[in-house]
Amino acid sequence: MFASKEIADTVRTRKTKNRVKLSSDAAHGAQDKYCGSTNQKQGVLFSKNGLEFSGSKVDRAFSFSKLDRHFGQVQQRQTTLMSGLKAAVGSFRAAFAGLFGGGREKTFSATGGSGGGGSHGAGSVSLGSAGSIPLPPLDSPFALSPEMMQRRVGESPEEHIARITALINKAAEAMAVALVERKRRMEARSRKIG
Repeated sequence: MFASKEIADTVRTRKTKNRVKLSSDAAHGAQDKYCGSTNQKQGVLFSKNGLEFSGSKVDRAFSFSKLDRHFGQVQQRQTTLMSGLKAAVGSFRAAFAGLFGGGREKTFSATGGSGGGGSHGAGSVSLGSAGSIPLPPLDSPFALSPEMMQRRVGESPEEHIARITALINKAAEAMAVALVERKRRMEARSRKIG
């Protein structure tokens, strides 16, 4: 197999998502190519078995402009996913506070592990830069558990974020409906009493 084809296959199978990771992956020896003696990036060089290839010579998809566009799109998708997750966390916290009040709970990481003490018994789940969310009491109908929030085997980070965002949104919506229903019942009771 030709060295350039091996490089192309390696880069594709690793699904590199940013320029830093591309440059640090020793399997294909990628490094930035600069314009003359300036700091302006001009391309990317791959090396294998002592041979150097410009990105576009390995595969047209690996030209500097196409790699730059690819990494920009990946960054945009990740930013969009994280924005959605942060919005879901905010909605969830508001619905949770309205239904159950505040409190400090045992914290679980979405990737595993725990720490802290608990007041609701269910704890909370840390979602990295999106913050953490308290879990509803164990006996509530709003099913969320640390296990549900963990990344599944074979699940990409993007799929994981999208899945837990959907779970959090669904739970927040159910809690918001329950809160409205609770308020409606309380108002009906106060009208009967008064």
